[in-house]
Amino acid sequence: MAFAFSPDDQVIVNERALASSKVEDPLSLWSAQTGEHLGSLVGHDRFIYTVDYHPNGKIIASGGDDQVIRLWDADTHKNIRNLTGHTSTVRSLTYSPDGKHLASGSVNSELILWDTENNQAITYLLDGQKTDYVLDIEFSADGQQLAASTYDTELASGRIHVWDVARQEKLHTFAGSSALAFHPNGKTIATNNSADHSIVFWQLGDNANAIYRLLYDLDAKEAAGALKFIWQLERDGLDYKPFTYPKSLYPQANGYYIVFDEQTRHYEPLITQTPRPQDSKLDQVVRWLEARCAFKREADKQRCEAKK
Repeated sequence: MAFAFSPDDQVIVNERALASSKVEDPLSLWSAQTGEHLGSLVGHDRFIYTVDYHPNGKIIASGGDDQVIRLWDADTHKNIRNLTGHTSTVRSLTYSPDGKHLASGSVNSELILWDTENNQAITYLLDGQKTDYVLDIEFSADGQQLAASTYDTELASGRIHVWDVARQEKLHTFAGSSALAFHPNGKTIATNNSADHSIVFWQLGDNANAIYRLLYDLDAKEAAGALKFIWQLERDGLDYKPFTYPKSLYPQANGYYIVFDEQTRHYEPLITQTPRPQDSKLDQVVRWLEARCAFKREADKQRCEAKK
């Protein structure tokens, strides 16, 4: 499902075609505060998979089955430019933190890095000559590295690729699957391993290596989502201390708020549960997963549910 918040968290943009076969009115904007429908982005004539806001909040980028990346004026909702270069479905796209680059990936192993000042393709980091299905893309917090998760349809295995953005040079390739998350320091990537359904933490550098494996018995997809959520809070400078009152809007020490929606509400206990002495964020994730009975094996799930 294509879904994104504006940088100021006031507007939500999402695709509506998921609920029907109609292509009319495929992208809608909503007030995050009131739920009011603010307008529509009409132009794509096929299914939309991905959408993202430029960090300045003025432009929205979207892509899907029509192989075109459409850029929209976030205020007027008009289609202001189209980026062409993909020859298959655009599955994922994301802006760099400084907004100078846009990266987009397709299902036929094309990964394009765009210059957002002139809206031109800088390079094809993956050129469509392999069998990698691009699933997810993420820039490091400083924008200096770009990571992509791909699935090789011939080898039936997932891989994670990391590039130096300035040099457009590939730095690392290692085993992974659909989910990935950069640590805010840019030195560590967490991936879910498709072979044994664990989470693997990779230390990046001259000799990238897996520094530890986590949560073998727990659901890797749920764990990756939780890690990405709490790392995003850390990246945004939010201090998620627990609060005792049962509200879905938690004030933070620096004046920011964390607002939970239907996509993130199940992460609320990550913030509200009381940390134990010496608890790390990973410890909190493990306790949250255990409380949800998010085990990989069905027998473990049933034993957990029986104890509740």
